[in-house]
Amino acid sequence: MQHEFSRRAGAALAYLTIVFLVLLGITLVGALFYYLGMPEPILSFALAFLIGVIVFSFGLKMISGFGVPLKDSCWASAIGHIYAVVAGAVLGLFFWDHQAVGLLVFVLTSVVIQSSVFRLLIRAKGGTLPAGKAYLLAVIMILSDFLISSPLVVLIISWVKPR
Repeated sequence: MQHEFSRRAGAALAYLTIVFLVLLGITLVGALFYYLGMPEPILSFALAFLIGVIVFSFGLKMISGFGVPLKDSCWASAIGHIYAVVAGAVLGLFFWDHQAVGLLVFVLTSVVIQSSVFRLLIRAKGGTLPAGKAYLLAVIMILSDFLISSPLVVLIISWVKPR
């Protein structure tokens, strides 16, 4: 029992180290692109996409035990984020005067859209992802957009002045 715990703890530490190094690399590359003149909305979407790839790759493996190649994680993150942005733009037109309700409806719509994309990807790979795990992964992905991507964009903008 002790051996199993230490093996899992070592694997979790290795995952966290890899995630930290990748986030550091993403931040440095984002700072370089912002320094070279990349607009803030594109930088924000690119960081959300890249962090979504990390969250989907590691989160799917930890939550369901099902691993997918990196290219499939890229596609899932891109499709999930693009559909969420389009849904957010449409919902912004309907809820322009009720922002709290619009944000709540946007988050719920994004969870449904992203979980559906994740389930379709796993189904295409020959596996099955239960709805609860897909919703949990989608919530983690949206929280990572708010809690990781947005502060990284603010950090990059405060550190780097564009040319």
